[in-house]
Amino acid sequence: MAQTLYSAPGICSATFDALRGVITATWHKFPGDGHFKPSLDAQAKLVASGQAKYVIVDVRTTVGVPAADDQEYLVKTIFPAYKRGGLRAIITLVPASALTRLGAKRWQDSGAGFGFQMFEAGSPADAEALLAETYPDFRKAA
Repeated sequence: MAQTLYSAPGICSATFDALRGVITATWHKFPGDGHFKPSLDAQAKLVASGQAKYVIVDVRTTVGVPAADDQEYLVKTIFPAYKRGGLRAIITLVPASALTRLGAKRWQDSGAGFGFQMFEAGSPADAEALLAETYPDFRKAA
């Protein structure tokens, strides 16, 4: 069962599946109205502990793009923390919105140089299949 890491109804939520080492962050809208950094800080803390090895970012129905200062925080603070913590991959679930897709492309390009892999998938099931295919020690959901 996944535990809640962060929740801001109507904006975002983040859960952690300890058995599989997967954080799932779901965004409903950007900018995050002050929730972007606290949500990411909660995720980075878990990565730093060595418990989380994968992050799935679900932006399939998200409206908008992250604010410039949120994007900068991601690149200057969160991605380096993920690298230090040994994160293996971030999988972005492809947004339906063309505008949000541009924002997702921006963080995917920014994350590419930090040593963890950046992927895209169409659904949570596709993300899980990708992880299982790429990382032989990944535990699939029961």
